[in-house]
Amino acid sequence: MILASSRVYNLPIALREGFLDQNKPVINRTGVRLLFIREKSPFHPFFPLGNLPYNTKLKEFSRQLRNHSTLGEILLWKKLRAGSMMFYQFNRQKPLDRYIVDFYCKPLTLVIEIDGSYHNHPEQRIKDKERQQILESMGLNFLRFSEMQVRKDMEFVLKVIRAYILDFEATHPEIKEKPSRYRK
Repeated sequence: MILASSRVYNLPIALREGFLDQNKPVINRTGVRLLFIREKSPFHPFFPLGNLPYNTKLKEFSRQLRNHSTLGEILLWKKLRAGSMMFYQFNRQKPLDRYIVDFYCKPLTLVIEIDGSYHNHPEQRIKDKERQQILESMGLNFLRFSEMQVRKDMEFVLKVIRAYILDFEATHPEIKEKPSRYRK
């Protein structure tokens, strides 16, 4: 059985099982082979996404969030900053539309969210799901990790991000043909 999805947030289960090698299939606990398919966005001819709505009213609040980050966000930022994740530039606390996402990489159409304990409340889960659906409708893909996952198992988190990048590059080979400045 092969499952196709444009979402990657169920990939951590398969990676935890040790099937990270790009030459091997990604298989979850029940033995289901996962196939991740992404389509190019119609918004932009080269990069999968064009310019997303930027809310200038959130700029100052975004700055405040950067100055008051959680420990998990700080630890992950140290691994993502300055193109250190496979030469891709990530933004931290980036305003997109009417939301602020924890980490964003434009060329990869990737949003990474670090969920603290308050994300476990039922009301917050509903808000997170709604927010994610709106941003996914703009062509963005999400990776979600818990705060504890980032703090205690950083290697796993980085493996998931690398797997997303390798999968994205495999389905969008044109991104590797451009000079590295286009990756940033």
